[in-house]
Amino acid sequence: MLLSSTYNILHFCVIVNPFSKGENVKVEKNTLTPFGKEIKKRLVDLDRNHSWLITQVCSQTGLYFDRSYLHKIMTGKLDTPKVVQAICGILDIPSAP
Repeated sequence: MLLSSTYNILHFCVIVNPFSKGENVKVEKNTLTPFGKEIKKRLVDLDRNHSWLITQVCSQTGLYFDRSYLHKIMTGKLDTPKVVQAICGILDIPSAP
């Protein structure tokens, strides 16, 4: 293939099916902790979404906080005291279990 003054970009898409040879793949679902469930309930009660909570936590703490970080808090993979305290204050949750 010859390149001229313009660029030619090739794009390949490969679909991999792990089940094609009868292999079983176990996918573990991250379950919410009781604290994570309480966060979800309070957001529904307040008619707010995760983006709103993320913005509030960022502005209150000055720390980096995104949806991935929130997910890790809600599934118990992270437990940053300052962030948890901010979430409890914003959502008026008594304290994290």
